[in-house]
Amino acid sequence: MSLDKNIRENIDGKYLTIYADDFLEGIEFARQIKISQIQFVNMSNDILIDFINIEKLSEYLQVISFVGIWENISNLNSIYSLKNIKKIYIQQKQKFTIDISKFPNIIHLGCEYWRGILFENALSLTSLVLVKFTNNNLQQLKKLKKLNALHIYCSKIKELKGIEYLPIEILYLARNKYLEDILTIEQLPQLIKLTIEKCSNASIDAIHSNILNRIDIQIIK
Repeated sequence: MSLDKNIRENIDGKYLTIYADDFLEGIEFARQIKISQIQFVNMSNDILIDFINIEKLSEYLQVISFVGIWENISNLNSIYSLKNIKKIYIQQKQKFTIDISKFPNIIHLGCEYWRGILFENALSLTSLVLVKFTNNNLQQLKKLKKLNALHIYCSKIKELKGIEYLPIEILYLARNKYLEDILTIEQLPQLIKLTIEKCSNASIDAIHSNILNRIDIQIIK
C-alpha cells in the first residue's frame, strides 16, 4: 500500500490517516507537515508495529484515533511522550493497556470500553464517551472532577451512582437496556441537557419536578 498523503478534515480539524502497512513512512510524513491530528488504521495484525518512532510527533500532535485492532505492537509506552495530546478516540476494544492519566493535557476520551483502558485517574478529562461499558454503575468516574459532558452507549450500567456532584452539564444515555435507576440526576446541580435514548427500563417519573423544570430533556423511545 502506498502512503496516503491526503489531508482530510473532521470536527477536530485537519488530519492524516496512517495505515499500519506504512507506519514508519507515515510518521515521517506527519513530522514533516507538522500535522496535529492522526488517524491510525490497522487492517491486519500480520505486521509488527513499533511505536517508538511516534516520539517524533510529540511537539505537534494533539488528537489521535485508533481504528481496527492494534494487537501486534511494541514500545507502546512511547505514546506517553505525546504530552500535547488533548483528545483520544479508540473505535474498538484493544488487546493493549493504555493509561489515559499519563497524558497531562487530555480533555476528551471516546472509546469502546475494555479493562485495559485506564481513565479513572485522568483528572483533566472534561468530556467522556463510553461504549459497551461493563460495570453496573459509574463509580469508576467519581474522581473526574472536571467532567462536564458524559455519553454512555450500549452499556451494562444499572444505575448512575458514581457521578454525584460532578460538574456534568450534558448527559447522553443511549441503548443501555439494563439501566433503571437514574435518580442520581437529582445530584447533578450543573446539568442543563439530558438525553435518554432507547433505555427501555429508565424513567424520569421519580425525579423531582423542580429538577426536571430546569433541564432541557429529550426522551427518544
